[in-house]
Amino acid sequence: MPPESRGFAQRVARISLAGLFGGPVAALQEAGGVALDLAFGGAPPDARKRFARVSDRIEAGLVAFARGEGIDAAATVRALENVRQILTEHPLTIADLTGADLDPDRAAAVMRRRAEPALTRLDDTDRRLTGMALDAAVGALAAEAAELPDLTREFQGAVLSRLSAQAAATDELRETQEVLEASAVLHDAAWPWWREQYPPSALLRAQYRIVPFFGRERALEDLVGGLSDGPMTSLRIYTGPGGMGKTRLLLEACARARDNSWRAGFLHPTVERVTARQLDLLAAGAAGVLVAVDYAEIRRGATAALIEAALGCRSRVRIVLLARSAGDWWLELRHAPGPVGDFVNGPAATRHELAPLASDPRSRADIHRQAVVAFGAALDMPGTVLGEPLDSPLYDRVLFIHLHALAAVLGDPAHTQDGLLDFALRREQGFLDRAMRDAGLPQLAGRAVRQAAALVTMAGGAAGPAETVELLRQAPLLGGQPDAALAVVGEVLHCLYPAAAWLAGVQPDLLGEHLVAATLDDDPFLLGAFGAVH
Repeated sequence: MPPESRGFAQRVARISLAGLFGGPVAALQEAGGVALDLAFGGAPPDARKRFARVSDRIEAGLVAFARGEGIDAAATVRALENVRQILTEHPLTIADLTGADLDPDRAAAVMRRRAEPALTRLDDTDRRLTGMALDAAVGALAAEAAELPDLTREFQGAVLSRLSAQAAATDELRETQEVLEASAVLHDAAWPWWREQYPPSALLRAQYRIVPFFGRERALEDLVGGLSDGPMTSLRIYTGPGGMGKTRLLLEACARARDNSWRAGFLHPTVERVTARQLDLLAAGAAGVLVAVDYAEIRRGATAALIEAALGCRSRVRIVLLARSAGDWWLELRHAPGPVGDFVNGPAATRHELAPLASDPRSRADIHRQAVVAFGAALDMPGTVLGEPLDSPLYDRVLFIHLHALAAVLGDPAHTQDGLLDFALRREQGFLDRAMRDAGLPQLAGRAVRQAAALVTMAGGAAGPAETVELLRQAPLLGGQPDAALAVVGEVLHCLYPAAAWLAGVQPDLLGEHLVAATLDDDPFLLGAFGAVH
């Protein structure tokens, strides 16, 4: 293969990864590769190796395409250059891959639809070769699906925690740095799910979207259909108890918004201050920016800063806050001085209480049936038809309908709130114990690893391996364990409960809260351990 063709294959591989991370990085075009090198230059060695490994494998897939077709160098270069331009204008994101169930053919079909206007401008030969090269690029990305969530998290972590502290040497590099920082502000909270890696509770988490979206189509249409209407900046707050489906609604809204050329995602959990410049950079080439803030009740400062930035930027911005209730934190925002308080009290800020997804046994049975089918397919197990009506108020929260369905699929029926949560914790414990044995730490199975999971959940997660080890040192049943063993426990928990910031607690929230309560009953001293690090 001629050197110039290999060089183009490398550029396409870098552009495909730049688009994968979302935001405006891909729009840097030739500087996209420089931007990624800048981002990963300060990352930990494992992250740098992962980035190089994935980039090299995507490049190898494109090289294999060129060699396999036996086409001349000029035609190869034209096809790869066309693909580079297509991926610059229409980047393929993790959300796209997840939406296509990580299937290369389905993901390639998505990209071909997006690229259709560009492809139709080519002659027959170039159109055929460009389409094949595009399929090869998408297939190479999809083949790396298991690496992509961690790679994306490492990209955002490197940018948010290290890059901003560096001084750019040139104006061009400074602009690249600004684009990188803006790209890391939002993250796509949807993650791909693997049966071998995640515990049963993962099937219940909104971010894996195992059960098809159902029942809130009107709310979704109201939210997404009105994105382009009204003032340049608007805000919605959705409230409701845990397990009502708030996060899932916004995951679907973000996916739909991206389909309509909006830049959309959740505010990264480590971002405390967004600037107007970052919002304008995010909006470049897009219809606007949709920012969802989960757990808004504990992110008061970040929320106020986001509102202030939205009011000061030149772009169309839609802010959606998710919280269990509009309590003191909302009153604090309403009483904020200056433009923020005026805005929150004005007509552009609206409140929406999420009603139960299904308030009658018949509707609940429909949701239950869908969940049984989805869980059965995910686990490759037959489902069980619902035998009794779900007439308890407990099932106002869709999480408990899904829990009942999962219990039915796994042959472990339960009917009360504690019974359903205990069922989920039993399954979780079995998965944790197996993970400890597989990691060579069977002595930490049982109460010790449960205590570790509860402590991490109480802390709201951890931002990295070192912070996790520091946290786990405080667990009474892990006292005396060497740091190497605690690091393994932390890595196991990270693999089971990944988060944009590195490690989440046990989720969904209601299950995590149940685990904490049960663990504190077993060992009240754990609360003192938590206080020692917080």
